[in-house]
Amino acid sequence: MEGKRGISPLIATLLLIAFTVALGVMIMNWGRNIVDDFGECESVKLVVDSVPNSVCYNTQSQTLDFTLLNNGKTDVSSIILRSTNFALQGNDRKLEFTVDGSSIAQGRFLVKQQPYLKPEQFKLEFIPTILVNNKETLCTEKAIEVVAIPNCG
Repeated sequence: MEGKRGISPLIATLLLIAFTVALGVMIMNWGRNIVDDFGECESVKLVVDSVPNSVCYNTQSQTLDFTLLNNGKTDVSSIILRSTNFALQGNDRKLEFTVDGSSIAQGRFLVKQQPYLKPEQFKLEFIPTILVNNKETLCTEKAIEVVAIPNCG
């Protein structure tokens, strides 16, 4: 009988250790997925081309002409263009859409003419999106903001 008393605390200790290890593995996997999703944007770096009028409004064709460079370590799957019209109030002042054909490979340029009706005063944000585990991830912290947009010319 005395031999059986020692087995019960040993089994309880082993079960407790196994449970702790399993819980630790689950937390590590969950944490790795969180870091992977948010850490990928660190390798994104969009740059407005340094040539004069690299972002400008073409009054003849009514297009927003821009040149962006992907200077980061990952491909950009698309660009979201967010425009804020300072002349309007409330929800109408923001316009956001994905620019067609706006993927940029690492180290490459994107030269686009986007149809756009220019309001009096507006601000633009170019927001990159990347693919992480086959899912589009918005990198808002890596957005480029342009406030003074001249006419092309």
